[in-house]
Amino acid sequence: MNRISARMIVFYKWIAPATGLLILAVTSLQWSKSEGAWPWYFWVFLAAAAIAAAMHGVKMGRLADEVVDHGDYLRVRRGSIEESIPIADIEKISSSHAFRPARVTLLLRRPGRLGDRVSFIARENWLGFYVESAAVIELRQRIALKKIHDEFVGADGIRGSG
Repeated sequence: MNRISARMIVFYKWIAPATGLLILAVTSLQWSKSEGAWPWYFWVFLAAAAIAAAMHGVKMGRLADEVVDHGDYLRVRRGSIEESIPIADIEKISSSHAFRPARVTLLLRRPGRLGDRVSFIARENWLGFYVESAAVIELRQRIALKKIHDEFVGADGIRGSG
């Protein structure tokens, strides 16, 4: 049993954005009270904060809270929904390094309660977020080996039936 998702998901989902919005609100309020400030400035910053919060909700809202590797399956939890995903049901793993922290997405063969895609932030290596997580690399290799095994031997274990 090995956790492959980051432990700081609460920070990424709630604390960092709330702190950012608070700093934006205090800064805009202070600036709007100063001499020479435009009267509509506070409302522009309020609209910008609402847009930033909506963008954050789209980007981070569907991330899994916890992903634990149990060998033959992954246990994924997002909020109160928990699901076990067999390794054989994972079609592909993709990583998005456009934003930090990097986001990992599992494309599933069959959709479950969490949908046909499960995204999470992987546990970081000792080098930080600038290299792919060793846990994700190992999971990607296991999925590739499972695909090769199923093609060669067959999903039901009978040689040549796959």
